[in-house]
Amino acid sequence: MGITPEMLSGLLTRHFGPLVAWTGLRDGSAEDVVQEAFVRLSAEVTPPASPVAWLYATTRRLASNERRATGRRVRRERRAAGGESRDGTAWATAEAGELAGFLLTLPDDLREVVVARTWGGLGFDDIAALLGRSKATVWRDYGRALDLLRDRYGTATGGTTDDEQPRRIIH
Repeated sequence: MGITPEMLSGLLTRHFGPLVAWTGLRDGSAEDVVQEAFVRLSAEVTPPASPVAWLYATTRRLASNERRATGRRVRRERRAAGGESRDGTAWATAEAGELAGFLLTLPDDLREVVVARTWGGLGFDDIAALLGRSKATVWRDYGRALDLLRDRYGTATGGTTDDEQPRRIIH
């Protein structure tokens, strides 16, 4: 028996946005890649032991394929157009626009770890296995990513002074 519609709906509600951030795609194709991962999950005859980890691994693979395909397409378009450049940031409409935009500025290895841990709810062991890195490396990458987020948004405080806006708390 495959994955139930209720389980698929719950996964979709909880993980669609974080998976979009996980892809790191900036050209508007992130939603399509994540949708394809969910379609593939629904087609699995036997549900994976850890559907969330399966979704992250599948989305990562599909995003990598999409990046390669986009690179080839852009090179062909540039050759055909005589070198005109093409850029776009349609991805900025995702759940948390500002944070999502900042996540895209993180190196891929840091972004993948922080999204998988924070929004995916995956443990460091799962993330290490998923990314093919050691648990210690994943833990350090997570700390580095949080440090960068703190540098960007400041540390959580109990209140504000007259000169500053409320700061966001990052978990």
